[in-house]
Order: sequence, then structure tokens, then C-alpha cells
Amino acid sequence: WLRARQGHGHDSSQFTFKTGDTLYATFECRTVDTLVALSSTGRSYSVSVASLPGARGDGVPMTALVELEPGAMLTQFVAGTPQTRLVIGTQQGLGFITTLEAMTTRQRAGKQFMTIEAGDAPSLVRVIPSVCALVALLTAKGRLLVVDAEEVKVLPTGGRGVALIEPDGKGDTLIDAAGLPPKAMLQFIGLGRTGKQLDELMDGRSIRSYLGKRARKGKALELRFKPNQIRAAAG
Repeated sequence: WLRARQGHGHDSSQFTFKTGDTLYATFECRTVDTLVALSSTGRSYSVSVASLPGARGDGVPMTALVELEPGAMLTQFVAGTPQTRLVIGTQQGLGFITTLEAMTTRQRAGKQFMTIEAGDAPSLVRVIPSVCALVALLTAKGRLLVVDAEEVKVLPTGGRGVALIEPDGKGDTLIDAAGLPPKAMLQFIGLGRTGKQLDELMDGRSIRSYLGKRARKGKALELRFKPNQIRAAAG
């Protein structure tokens, strides 16, 4: 379900939702921007931010704005300008860099954008900075691999991508990625044993200890909690 709020600095903890629903994400953007969704089959759909209903009420399901293919689910969302750079990944660790414009389509039925192999599924679509030196990759088992951004293939029209990270056995999947500008720090976010949200910063020197070639398994993190998100932070 989608809705738009005007202004800046909204506290997402104050948002209300339909019973049983929770927040997926918020995107700070303009009414001239575009919202793009990626389906479980790798098909992309887009709608104008200006067409979204206001914050009063529950909003509208995106499936009412596009013609979703039978049996598919919308799993990843992102909003921004056409030039917004993105890194896209799958559960099994495949992915590539592209732009929001490349995923945009005027067709309500969307367009096939990402090639998804049997047993795999899209797991992330993340905005990365225009100047990106490194790409950090996080798996469900708490493993981190940092690769040179030049190793991540750029696909202007979509496709299969390349192996970004190798999951560490059964139950491990690629769950998040972050593009790191020069001198950036890396923020880890997750839940502690009591269910409280925790975060921790990693400086540039520590980040480099996880640097490796793409398609490797990375290294296990030594944090006081298991992270489920990573973000670039100012150094």
C-alpha cells in the first residue's frame, strides 16, 4: 500500500497502518519523481509519485495502479529521479548496477528487467551514490563482503547480472547492500536480544579488512547483534 506525505522530517514511528501491516520503507522525493517496484519474477513497474494518494487513510495498493502478472508479488520498491543509481541483488547473490530510469516503463503491465533463475528471487534494490568507490554486501548469516565498485557490472537495460557474493550454505542469502563513497563509514542496523533496535558504525580501516573479490563468501561479522541492514555513513 502506497501513500505520500508532504514536507520533511516525518517521524515514521508515528505512521499508522492497516491491521497486520507494517512499514516497508520511506523515500524522500519530489512529485515529479517516479516510484518503481520490482516483482518476484524480475519484472519492473513504475508510477508517478504525483499520482499517489495523500497520507490520510491507508493509501492505495500498487496492484491497483499497475497490471501485475498472475502469481507474481511486488517485493522491492524505490523512488527518485531518473538519474538515481541503484544496485540490485538476488537472494543467491547475483546482481548489478543500473539506474531508476532504466527500470521505468510507461506500460501498466511493466517490463521484464531482471533475469531470475529457478529457486532465486530479488532481495534488494538500493540507492547508491553517484560517486561510489566500494559496494558492501551483507548476508542473512551476518557475513560481510566489500568489493570494488568497478567489479559490479553496470547493466543499463537489466539482465542476469554477475555473482556478487556466495551465500554461506543453506539458509544464507544476500539481504542488503550499500554503496560507499571515498572515506565513508558503514552503519549496521539490527535487533538486540530484547528486540530493541541497535546500530554500530565501522570505520574505513575496519571496512578494508572485509575487502575482497566479488563472488566470495566474505567474513563473519563480530558485532553485539545480528544486523539486517547496512547503510553508508559520513566519515
